Amino acid sequence: MKLKTLEISGFKSFANRTKIDFMPGITGVVGPNGSGKSNIIEAIRWVMGETSAKGLRGDKMVDVIFGGTDLRAPLNRAEVIITFDNTDHYLNSDFNEIQIARTLYRNGESKYQLNGKVVRLRDIHELFMDSGLGRESFSIISQGRVERIFSAKPEERRSIIEDVAGVFKYKQSKEKAEKELTTTVGNLQRVQDILYELEGRVEPLAEQAARAQDYVNAKNEYDRLDQMRLVVELTDAYSQQAMVSQQVQMAEAASQQESARLAEQTQTLNHFKVERAGLENQRDYLNQKILTLTQQVERLTGEQKLAVERAANRSSVSQDLHQQMSRVNKRLAELTSHRVARQAEMTQATEQLETLQSELTKKAEQHPRQKLTLNEEAITDIRNQLVDAMQALTSAKNEQAYLAKTYQQNDAAANRLAIRLSSLNEKRVTQTAMIEELTQKKTVIDDRLTMIQNELLQQQ
Repeated sequence: MKLKTLEISGFKSFANRTKIDFMPGITGVVGPNGSGKSNIIEAIRWVMGETSAKGLRGDKMVDVIFGGTDLRAPLNRAEVIITFDNTDHYLNSDFNEIQIARTLYRNGESKYQLNGKVVRLRDIHELFMDSGLGRESFSIISQGRVERIFSAKPEERRSIIEDVAGVFKYKQSKEKAEKELTTTVGNLQRVQDILYELEGRVEPLAEQAARAQDYVNAKNEYDRLDQMRLVVELTDAYSQQAMVSQQVQMAEAASQQESARLAEQTQTLNHFKVERAGLENQRDYLNQKILTLTQQVERLTGEQKLAVERAANRSSVSQDLHQQMSRVNKRLAELTSHRVARQAEMTQATEQLETLQSELTKKAEQHPRQKLTLNEEAITDIRNQLVDAMQALTSAKNEQAYLAKTYQQNDAAANRLAIRLSSLNEKRVTQTAMIEELTQKKTVIDDRLTMIQNELLQQQ
């Protein structure tokens, strides 16, 4: 077995992670006082299970954690990892390489690891037991240890020699066996005391045992008779159970029949419910449609009445227009005859005017002033009468045209009203027939709904 490496991080003066490789041969660590050489030995002892803070030159175990300097803050943990070459299996382990790690935090929490697996401190001690290694072994001799060995008492020197010779493990086993032997002797003494106390109770206990045996025999007989009673009761119970089972089977068969009948009736009931819902919806739809058609019939009836009234009004207006047309035609005939007369008079007057003008021309040289004035007045009067006749004729023609146009408009409106009235009558007749048909359907649906409701009540 050889020491291979030592890795220190945060332990005492080793603030940075430091790894020391131990090559074959002798490895020496040299340096001035205070450089931390002893800290390496203490790190090895600490990772191998040292639990005494004073043995590590401290007051508390957390004192081994780097406490910081003026230029560097303190650390929160200390960790040491040591690696052994165990190819010769000097240590009692199947591993060819053994790595032990110990970590301590400032809150006091600590853990040990053996080849990466968390273990107990006791496991570390048992690993190094009887190997000459360990936290108190003489494989690690620190400063002042030799002087303590030479100045030790014979008993202490004997313990040191036994530890170095490797008999410490057997000595611990011997002490453990002696403690167990002492415990066993004490237990034997207590057993003897108990036996001594129980000897005086043997005879009363024998009598009690005899009574207990009698009780056991009687209890066994009682149990046998009770079991026979139970057998009889169970036989009767089984027969009753068989009869009840038969009744239950019959009841279950009847229940299944009733369940099937109930399911069939439930299905029928659901069918009736669905049909009733459909009929109710159809009835509501027909009611709504009847209401709509009734409103339309009422509206058409109102329109028909209004059309009749308008037709009556148109008829009275047409009659008035006919009368007025007759008067206008009569007046037009009179004006026409009057115009013919006026035209004849106008022709005569024109002839007279021409005659008068010719006479006027002939008599102009004589200048009969008074006679000329009279002729001009007659001519002017004739002209005025002619203009009046022409104006009256024009007014009569305009009135005739207006009345003819009004008559045509009234006639066209009357024709439209007649057509609208005929259409309204046809719609009213159609919708009345539809209302009667829907009413008949509604009556049929109501009868069917009443029948279904009665069947539902019967089914329920």
